Amino acid sequence: MGDHRATAKVRVNGAPAEATLFCTDPPGAANGGGGDGGELRWRCAGGAAAERVLSLDADVLGVEARGKEVVVKAFVLPADAAARSVSCAAGAGKGGGGRRRRRRDYVFEMAAGEDAAAAWCDRMRGSLDSLGRPKRLFILVNPFGGKKCGKKIYEAEIKPLFEAAGVNVTMQETRYQGHAREVASSLDLARYDGIVCVSGDGVLVE
Repeated sequence: MGDHRATAKVRVNGAPAEATLFCTDPPGAANGGGGDGGELRWRCAGGAAAERVLSLDADVLGVEARGKEVVVKAFVLPADAAARSVSCAAGAGKGGGGRRRRRRDYVFEMAAGEDAAAAWCDRMRGSLDSLGRPKRLFILVNPFGGKKCGKKIYEAEIKPLFEAAGVNVTMQETRYQGHAREVASSLDLARYDGIVCVSGDGVLVE
């Protein structure tokens, strides 16, 4: 078990800042044990804005290195609704529209270059992997349930989150009453970490 802290000069979505990455190796991390994952903090140059904080566990879906950039794929509250933080990015905080979480990418351009970006990316990936999140999911979508918006909701709101988190998904649309029961009865559950239903209560009842 150990704590890891790294600080770097960066540009966050184009704005100069100093960022600190704090990661914790939880007990049993090597065996897939859970932990809080740590956090990523940054403050805009000049110190006028409040410090921005992303919890790797609660806010970050995934991370990707692109040259000297680290792209943090987040699912966060609007900046003006989160009392703990204000984003460095220009225009953030306008039109908050309530406290519903939204997908957002934070691009950290590392002043130290590609090696630093790769190191930060690897460290964050290791922390995310230690959380024990599902990697393979089977999705049942009922396009006829509720207001017949099941497929639209999945494509627009749910699928992008799984893609950002690097989750492998198998999606099956139900075509008639009882179809979900047939699919579930023949499913090899060992291939998946979980089953997700996008529907009204009909699929769950089946």
